[in-house]
Amino acid sequence: MLALSWEELSIVQSTRASGTYQSCRSYHRQLELFVKSKGETDIPLTTLTMEFFDDYRIHFKRKGYALSTTKQNLFWLSRLMYRAVSQQTIRYNPFENGKYERVERKIRCLGKTEVARLLAMPLQNDQAEFVRRMFLFSVFTGLAFADVSKLRYCDIETNNAGIRYIRQYRKKTDVESITPLHPIAEQILSLFPLKDKKEDSSIFTTSQSRIQIGMHLKAIGLACGIRQSLSFHVARHSFGTLTLEAGIPVESIAKMMGHSSIASTQIYAQITDSKISRDMDKLLEKNRKAHLWNVLIE
Repeated sequence: MLALSWEELSIVQSTRASGTYQSCRSYHRQLELFVKSKGETDIPLTTLTMEFFDDYRIHFKRKGYALSTTKQNLFWLSRLMYRAVSQQTIRYNPFENGKYERVERKIRCLGKTEVARLLAMPLQNDQAEFVRRMFLFSVFTGLAFADVSKLRYCDIETNNAGIRYIRQYRKKTDVESITPLHPIAEQILSLFPLKDKKEDSSIFTTSQSRIQIGMHLKAIGLACGIRQSLSFHVARHSFGTLTLEAGIPVESIAKMMGHSSIASTQIYAQITDSKISRDMDKLLEKNRKAHLWNVLIE
């Protein structure tokens, strides 16, 4: 039997964000179910081979899971082995040469027209309006929900040139992000004045749960005629693509978004290139139709 349980070996307890914690627990449950399906309650790590890794891949395929889900679970399993190596439970990762099928990342984000609709749609319901402002603040700063929620007045600083910016360590990665305040973000902040509050007080304080906020976002999207499901991930990704389209260098965007690696930021460059390609195709098609029409009427 194992000297340490799967749970004790997992990275679950070392994660900072609750979302990551829940994901790791889900991966752990999937692994437990797979082990049980093989008629076992536990498997010694020293007996694991690539056959186990491949069987686990086939298990997800038979269950009809998405390719991305399969890859995430396999990747987590490999990380689990590296943790076991670091704790000297095993000498090497048996899945080190494991192959992962490539999954095309699809980043959901809003365009300028959709953001303009959100800006032009103040709401009568106070809670919904609070969520709209918070969402737009995320769009114009790139802060994730966890980082907007914990944003304090003292996180807003001013440099020697008089430019205000947010300096904050991301809750998920503990990487520092430095983001100059867009005029619209400044306008939203002006709706939450410091007054009698302390400098270390949170700016966006609410008693609403994540579920309630999600419901408000869904209603806001419908009210604005936006087909894309709204979430704070969408808001953050929108910031990434819009700033890149505005000509901001990828390196600067990475710093503003608090990415631990510039590779995370480069996905927005791919989205922007793809969008430009689609726009050019539309323009060429429009010109082609106009040319055909001119030929027909001559």
